[in-house]
Amino acid sequence: MNFLEILYYLPAILIGITFHEYAHALAADKLGDYTPRLEGRLTLNPIKHIDIIGFIALLIFHFGWAKPVPVNIYNLRNPPRDMIIIAFAGPLSNIIIAFISFVLLKFLSDSEVLKFLLSSTITINIFLFAFNLIPLPPLDGWRILSGFFPNLMFNRNLEIYGFIALLFIIFFLKGLISSYLFFVYSLTIGIFKIIVP
Repeated sequence: MNFLEILYYLPAILIGITFHEYAHALAADKLGDYTPRLEGRLTLNPIKHIDIIGFIALLIFHFGWAKPVPVNIYNLRNPPRDMIIIAFAGPLSNIIIAFISFVLLKFLSDSEVLKFLLSSTITINIFLFAFNLIPLPPLDGWRILSGFFPNLMFNRNLEIYGFIALLFIIFFLKGLISSYLFFVYSLTIGIFKIIVP
């Protein structure tokens, strides 16, 4: 996406990021860690979830990030299991938002502006779902994997090397990332069409 396209997609991006981070915060709160609540992250106010550097990087480099939701694993009743739930809550929220937008687009799409907002919300949220499930730090896929293998959670070397690998893939293997994202997009839309003919 170029700069203008990002501006066009900005409402959908803000919707996706906000619900993604809110879902992490809500899951942590329900599982006994009130850190996100105390940090003001249990909200649908997008300003609370925006990382200014990540947002600027999004506009300049077309790759950005939100402010991570703080979680204290020592407040969780079952840290490995609960971290899986908390980590998956974000991507799950994106797929739910994409599905709701798909249904609305199918039945409530009289306005061209509304059509664009809904279709862009579908695309962005499926992309957020797919991208965040890549099992490399600091993405949710890594947190989910760490829940199954708790030793990974505290292995800083793996986190550093994994993050470097992620940056390498993003900046030097964009075609691979794009192919993966569009594959998941096509598969998801196909499933949506089966659910809502």
